[in-house]
Amino acid sequence: MRRKMVAGNWKMYGRRASARILAREIEDGLPAV
Repeated sequence: MRRKMVAGNWKMYGRRASARILAREIEDGLPAV
């Protein structure tokens, strides 16, 4: 569920939040998309 939201937000946020999203995924223990 979160993967879809993250993948969608990634494109909307752009590269600015890409690092933050990646860190969030690692924190949650999900594979970085």
